[in-house]
Amino acid sequence: MSTIQQLTTHDSLPQQSLTTAKITYTENGHTKAILTSPIIDQYTDVSEPCMKFPQGVEILFYDSVQQLAGKVQAEYAIRYNQKQLIVAKQNVHIFDYAKNRELITEILYWDQTKKYIYNYDFTTLKDNQQVMYGDSLSLTEDMNHLELKQIRATLDYKEEL
Repeated sequence: MSTIQQLTTHDSLPQQSLTTAKITYTENGHTKAILTSPIIDQYTDVSEPCMKFPQGVEILFYDSVQQLAGKVQAEYAIRYNQKQLIVAKQNVHIFDYAKNRELITEILYWDQTKKYIYNYDFTTLKDNQQVMYGDSLSLTEDMNHLELKQIRATLDYKEEL
C-alpha cells in the first residue's frame, strides 16, 4: 500500500507530459535549436519546478546561416526551471561540427544563465588528430573556449582514407 501511495503522491506525477516531442527555438525568424525527445515531463507543483527527459534528449544547434553547428545527446536529462540549469546524464555526447570534435561523458551541467557547460567527471575529447582523456571539463555555450582539466592521456593519430 505504501508503494501505491508513493507512486500517486502529488510530487511524483508530472503536471504535463508530452510524447514524441519536437520543439524548435527561433530568434528573429531563424532556427537556433531543435530539441527532440520521446517524453518530456513537466513538474510545476513542486519545490523545485523542473522538466524531465526520462527517455533521453537530442538538441541540434544551428549557426547564423542555418547550417548544423552542433548536437547534444543524452539518455536522461533534467532542466531546473528557476536555476536555469540542465543536467544531462548517461552516455552524453556533444558534437561540434565546426571544429570537428566530440565530447563524451556520463554527466554534464549546463548553466544557461552563465552560458557555461561543465562537469567534474571523466571526459573524452576527440577530434580528427587526437583523443584526450580528462577528469573534468569547462566549456562556453558557444563552444569557442574549451578546457579539459586533469588530463590523464593524449593519443595522437592520423586518419587514413
